[in-house]
Parts: sequence; C-alpha cells; structure tokens
Amino acid sequence: MGVERGGGAASGCPWPPGRVPFGAARGGVISKNRHWFNASYDEGGGVRIAGELPADPANLSEGSGPVTIDANVIQTNLANDDGGGVRLLQTSGSHVSRFNPETITISNNTIANNVSAHEGGGLALDDAAFVNIVNNTVVKNLTTAPAVTGNGDAAPRGLPTAARI
Repeated sequence: MGVERGGGAASGCPWPPGRVPFGAARGGVISKNRHWFNASYDEGGGVRIAGELPADPANLSEGSGPVTIDANVIQTNLANDDGGGVRLLQTSGSHVSRFNPETITISNNTIANNVSAHEGGGLALDDAAFVNIVNNTVVKNLTTAPAVTGNGDAAPRGLPTAARI
C-alpha cells in the first residue's frame, strides 16, 4: 500500500472529516498483524500513530489517545521521511499528565528490515512522552539520511531526541 502516512496501519491521524483511510482510528490496539512491504510517501512505513495538528501551532496537539502495538511483525516497510517501521508523532496531548498518561505501548513485536529516508529506520518518536517499548526484536533497520542535516549539524542516529523550540 502506498499512502501519505501510515502505510500499513494508522491511528489518530489528522484526516479531513469523511476522508479517514482504512485502518485509521483514535486510540486502540494494533495486534497480531503482519505489516509487510508497505510504503508511505511521508511518515510511518509500517505503522503511524499521531495526534492531530493543533489549529494554533503554538499549542500542543490533543494527542493520539492510548495505543497498544502488540505481537506484530513489522517488516520490510519504507517511509520517505521518518519511521520506516513505526512512527510516533505528537501522541502526548495537551491534557496528558503522569496521572493520565495515555501511554503508547509497543510490545512483543518484530521490527526488522525497514527503511526510512530521514530518521528512525525501525522506530521514530517525536513528542511522545509516555511510551513503553518492551520485549521487541528490533534488527537490521536503516536510514538513508545523509551524515549531516541541512544546517551542517551531524544527523542523529539510533533513537534521536531533540528539544522543541
């Protein structure tokens, strides 16, 4: 499947009313599936979990709601931006706190042989505060990103993190 975001499955995506693609929802469980040979033109070749963009960019997203990704094979997917296998973006909403974390759980998956054109061949996380990544096999994922970013800084590798400005 080739879509803009979430080639295999998507949750919490910012789609216009009446245009929600198959597999998109807020919150929920993605379990016991094979996400093989999917591609996205943007983010999340295999699975993308994201909160909707806020109307005012100075505000936080409402988040994606709690999502569990469990016992899947996420393999040989391609993202033309971040997250060849799994992409989490703005999952932690403006109302999230340690008392109401709306946790994303990624457990018991095989995440292998995925490719991203930017960051996170296997997994890419941005604005995802409460995430449990437990008992997964994450192997042989890669990114084709250049060694430096557009401003000349070294490109992040592994599990990149950055301050929000």
